Amino acid sequence: MTINMKLPRLRSWALLAIIVVGFLATISFPFGRVLTVNAETETAQAQIISLNEDTCPTDPNKICVKATISVNDEVYGDIAIREGTLNDLSYEQFSEGDFIIVSKSEINGDVKYNYLRAKRTSPFIFLVAAFLIIIILIGGEKGWRSVISLGISTVLIFVVMLPLFIQYPRFVLLIGVMTAFSIYCLNQLIGHGFNKESAISIAGGAIAFLIVLVISITSSYLFKISGFGDEGSLFIKQLLPNNFRLGDLFIVGILFGLSGAVDDVNATQTSSISEMVDINNGITPAELFARGMKIGRTHMVSIINTLFLAYIGAALPTMILFNLLDESALNIIGRDDITEEILRTIVASIGLLLAIPVTTWLSVIFFCDPHNYTLRHRLIPFSMTKSAEADSHSPEYHRVD
Repeated sequence: MTINMKLPRLRSWALLAIIVVGFLATISFPFGRVLTVNAETETAQAQIISLNEDTCPTDPNKICVKATISVNDEVYGDIAIREGTLNDLSYEQFSEGDFIIVSKSEINGDVKYNYLRAKRTSPFIFLVAAFLIIIILIGGEKGWRSVISLGISTVLIFVVMLPLFIQYPRFVLLIGVMTAFSIYCLNQLIGHGFNKESAISIAGGAIAFLIVLVISITSSYLFKISGFGDEGSLFIKQLLPNNFRLGDLFIVGILFGLSGAVDDVNATQTSSISEMVDINNGITPAELFARGMKIGRTHMVSIINTLFLAYIGAALPTMILFNLLDESALNIIGRDDITEEILRTIVASIGLLLAIPVTTWLSVIFFCDPHNYTLRHRLIPFSMTKSAEADSHSPEYHRVD
């Protein structure tokens, strides 16, 4: 007897809404006061009235860019914007009328403004809008689901997880693991619906998450990961209490990197196995497992390369810096930031590799027709020999578990 796991669409979305609201209400409940840090820097929006470019008095090979700006209808001149060579300034060109963000300081009653960064709100909104429109136009209903899933993931990360990190620094690992896996589950349910495929993908993802969590914790102790692999970590340690463990933050980062890749792989594996069974209901568990693994191996190569190149792309400035240093390759690899990037790639790839056979195996168990194949041969599909596969088509072999 099989169970129909597909719910009516209205009930499915209602259940999803209850899950999301309940999750947000539960972990966002103000159990305590959230720690906030005073940056002691007052910022303001300014508009450039005029620009002046000239060679720097301290270095004739560099160009100093200064501006006259307007802040709250008050004009301030001689504001240093940038200093550098033409190559340094090639990507940050300002024009009269552009808006910038400045910091305000007051000394003995005199107000002074310093340039902080360009104001990027408008291009950012345009790029995000174009991104969402392309998703919806190309993806259709799946595109809408992706946008909803992306929105919920953003809320869980920025509205829920990060404030909880600050409020409960001792439980960074627990909060991070719960958030990463919750996002993974919600992405599966929103993207693929409340059905057997999503349930199998979530189960396979849970096993992969558990394995990667164990490997990450073990690797952190073996490699003595401190979490100080970038400048941001140093600032975090200065601003937050001493019981905030940056090593736990490193492990959470690995799980988030794994989440997206496993989401893609597991969804592909379950849907492929489901389609193969729909086309040929009599396909043997062994053949189904072999065909599913063939698809998984093809997908595996591109996904692992994606993970590797994504981490390398993020660390390119650091890689260039160390390439200029007169050190051996082993010394460079042993540095905190390089070691962390290597561990992220390898550990996440291990989880991804193991997710493929695990999810394929679970799919074979639940998608193979139980009226045709015994539970033993669905649990151990790769143990079936060719003679066993031939015998499986005989009337004596076919039975209900």
